[in-house]
Amino acid sequence: MSDFYRRIGQQAVKLAPGPFLKLLVYSEAQDGVISADVFFQVGHDPVVRHRRAPPELTDLIHEFWENGDCKVQPRSWAAMHFWIESGAFRTWLIYPGDLRPGEYLDRRPRVVADYFPLTEVDYSKPSSTTPPVPVRSEAFEELVKAAGRYLTDCQRDLEQEYRLSKWSRYDWSQETGQLVFSDRGARKVIADIQFVGSVSTETDTWLWAWDNDSVDPGLFEALLRIRQYGEVHGFPHLTIPKWYAHEVDGWEMTSIAAFLLRAKGAYRSPRANGVTFMLITSVGWAI
Repeated sequence: MSDFYRRIGQQAVKLAPGPFLKLLVYSEAQDGVISADVFFQVGHDPVVRHRRAPPELTDLIHEFWENGDCKVQPRSWAAMHFWIESGAFRTWLIYPGDLRPGEYLDRRPRVVADYFPLTEVDYSKPSSTTPPVPVRSEAFEELVKAAGRYLTDCQRDLEQEYRLSKWSRYDWSQETGQLVFSDRGARKVIADIQFVGSVSTETDTWLWAWDNDSVDPGLFEALLRIRQYGEVHGFPHLTIPKWYAHEVDGWEMTSIAAFLLRAKGAYRSPRANGVTFMLITSVGWAI
């Protein structure tokens, strides 16, 4: 047994809350992006449950795709079916030459129907489309570190000079493109902003502002340079509009934007189902 298969199975079974009858890991891979889903039946429940593969599992699958093993060439396959039933597993690797033109387009429902015929699938998240998990290269990790140091310094300087955390209220407006801090009805600090993106706690995704229809184009114009930077340097985190993420990822994307655009700082605005991130491009005391 390949060590990769053993480890993939160990990660996958952790997602099933109890004894399961059948379990399928379905993954698609291409340069820069890995997506993976887990489907299973628990006990005598006829409904198939769906879970998005956590980063630990997608990272492992990417490692397998990137490096291969003694029988599989690196970067050779396009999709993987990992099936567990009655304590035994089977694996099928689908290669690019085996796919019909256009077959990359949402193959998942057809694959799931093959393994769980005539069975209802309960998708645990609102979206039935699993967001991709961009791959983190060494160069990208270095960028994240440098950007984090830059934004940390900026946030410290903003706090020392403008005491942003001390004011009792803040408001931002797309009409004015400003973030205003106030206290007892009096405006104290005014900042010009650009929206970076948002993290949804409902779908566990990051959405860049330049792909959000609710954001005025003038308030993400500078962020288009970040997307272009990602295209030039091969950083999918900066070019894929929406991907699997948590709040820490939102801070990383915001720090990268601040670093590359030399912003004055950043601000985090909580909302009912997530967090919105924005850059402070200029700031001053209210007159």
